[in-house]
Amino acid sequence: MTQNGNASLPERIIIILRSFWAKPIMAVLFATGLLSLTLWLDHAGLSARIGAMPWPFSMTGETAKEAATSLAGIVTALLVLFFSITLIVLTLASSSLGVRLIDRWIANRTIQTSLSLLLALLTYSILLIGAVDPSGVDDRIPRLSVLTLMGWLVLTLVWLAYAFHHLSRRIHVDTSIVEIGHDLRDDLTSICAYTVATSQVPETPAIEIYAPKTGYVEHINLDQLIKLCRNQDVRVQLNCQEGDFLFQGDALLRIWPQGASGDIADTHQRVISKAVSVGGFRTDRQGARFRTMLLAEIAARAMSPAVNDYYTAYTCIDHLAGAFAPFLANAALDGWMVDEDGRPVLALNRRPTPALLDNPLRIIRHCVAPYPAMSLYMGWVLVRLIDQCAQTLDAEFLEAQLSQLVRAALDNTDLTEDRDALKALLDAPRDHEGILERLKASR
Repeated sequence: MTQNGNASLPERIIIILRSFWAKPIMAVLFATGLLSLTLWLDHAGLSARIGAMPWPFSMTGETAKEAATSLAGIVTALLVLFFSITLIVLTLASSSLGVRLIDRWIANRTIQTSLSLLLALLTYSILLIGAVDPSGVDDRIPRLSVLTLMGWLVLTLVWLAYAFHHLSRRIHVDTSIVEIGHDLRDDLTSICAYTVATSQVPETPAIEIYAPKTGYVEHINLDQLIKLCRNQDVRVQLNCQEGDFLFQGDALLRIWPQGASGDIADTHQRVISKAVSVGGFRTDRQGARFRTMLLAEIAARAMSPAVNDYYTAYTCIDHLAGAFAPFLANAALDGWMVDEDGRPVLALNRRPTPALLDNPLRIIRHCVAPYPAMSLYMGWVLVRLIDQCAQTLDAEFLEAQLSQLVRAALDNTDLTEDRDALKALLDAPRDHEGILERLKASR
């Protein structure tokens, strides 16, 4: 079980490198090294050669000091402006979209790169101010270092013109919804990529592995689990899914040895359990479960009486359905996943569709129930998903969700036309073109 508290040194290094402050720290170290290099080149005679050139390259020590000080002030102002805009954006976004999306914004490469550039520039300029001697001899004036700072600042200003535009787009609600929808579809596609074979649970005794602490299942690395099962010649059955909340001592997975010895070394258990991580928070690492709930949370906020943002709810429903449509069209995960040799090695504990969609659909149903138009649209989306189902059990689950949606909406409307339209959902034809026409009409 990979946890921060008992992680090995390589794992701790990986955790640090993946953190938000990894890039800024490396940028500060790079700026320190770059200044050391430019100062050495200045002292080696490059400063004197630059000083022999015409103005503005032939700057005096006092001019170099003033330039470094002025540039440091400009960088400080840009850094304060960047932090101020970022805090305003995150405050507004967290109030309208939810605080759990802040990690996604902070992890954005453009935001990290912008902060890294500004911190590196500030570090370079501060150290350069201390290295400039206004009354020093001519060959000790760090002309190359000052010119490097000027050029770096110009390039950073060009970058910030794009970065501030990007930052403003991050607050747009549709941008976050589209990204979550694409990530969700990728998660579900990765699940469908595994070949599944029908296989019975082995009759040999199994070794149970239990959760070492209370927390959420953050991540299950299916690729690593299948690879480990193949290398260790074992079968594994998962008793949990990403996003599940476990108590300490709950059954996490079961391991069956394939060899004749019927025994698995403790080292094998530790190796296999590294593919499952348990943490104390809900994070983006929880994959499909977490992203499905994020879309439901955004839709719920949009449909609250204080917001009444119908099109945000529409967008959440659209991308939630768009991610699950290809997943439902493929065979559901019944049986055992196979390795490269076609041997069944890994089994999931329960079908993923109800586990992923039950709570999100319940949340959305409660929010759209007072609004017949939204209930009708959600109903036609469910009808369309039912049309995509390749498995009977998935279709039955969605049929039950559709029935509950219609009953909840009927309890909240007395208008005959709305009631008739809602009741018609239960008898809707399962033809693709007809469903698309009704979707357009209801929207």
